[in-house]
Amino acid sequence: MADPDLPQLCQGKTPARVIIDRVVAFPSDGQTVKVVLRNVGGQTANITGFRLTDSDTRNVEAAQNLVFGRDVCNTYGNTTIEPGRAMELVPRTNSTPCGFPFGISFR
Repeated sequence: MADPDLPQLCQGKTPARVIIDRVVAFPSDGQTVKVVLRNVGGQTANITGFRLTDSDTRNVEAAQNLVFGRDVCNTYGNTTIEPGRAMELVPRTNSTPCGFPFGISFR
C-alpha cells in the first residue's frame, strides 16, 4: 500500500520532463537571482540525487551540497516537481536557509 503522505509518482501517460524554464541573472530591485525548473511532462519528476551545475562535480566532495535531496532542508516534497509545476531555486541566505548554495556567473 502506498504511503498517503508522499506524492503520487505517476499521474499521466507521458514521462516526466524537467526543463530550465528561466534564469534570472540580473533581478530587479527587491528580487533575487534564481533558476526556475519546470516539469512539462505528464508524471511527477523525482529529482532527488540530481544536480544542476556547469561542470562534472560527481567526485568533488565540496559540491555534494549541490545535490537535490542531500541537504537537511530537502524533504521528499521539495525534491519532486509535479506535472505542469515549477520549482524556483534561490541562493541560500540567512532569510532563506533552505535555498541552494549557488551563484550565477558568466564566463
